[in-house]
Amino acid sequence: MNRRNHHRRYMLVFSALLAGLLLATTALAQFEIARFTIDSGGGTSSGGGFDLSGTIGQADAGTMSDGTLILNGGFWTPAECTCLSDVNSDGLIDGLDIQGFVDCLVGVGALCECADRFTDGVLDINDVPDFVDDLLTGAICGL
Repeated sequence: MNRRNHHRRYMLVFSALLAGLLLATTALAQFEIARFTIDSGGGTSSGGGFDLSGTIGQADAGTMSDGTLILNGGFWTPAECTCLSDVNSDGLIDGLDIQGFVDCLVGVGALCECADRFTDGVLDINDVPDFVDDLLTGAICGL
């Protein structure tokens, strides 16, 4: 056997052994998702005279209250639509809702049930005229 064929055979056997080792290692691997919270992190948010310091996703934090304000620990649940056309949920129907409406129309937005102005469960071109009317009147939610 010449040297070149010997080298090829060696590489073939080595590759087969390496592939077998990788397959065996993968077959023996066990995966686990441990339950834990992310503590001693996070940051501070401020707005409207309020400051909130906390960490993310701390479901064990529970509900805290000072009698006036309530803070629920854990992950946020999706917001519900309380005012049609108020796609950014700020209580106003204005130019700030346009990007959210367009995002919902192309399928990448959030709070899209508020963009469904035709209230047929489908967001499409039929919702545009009512949304534009709401923008032009500058409606305020709840009034």
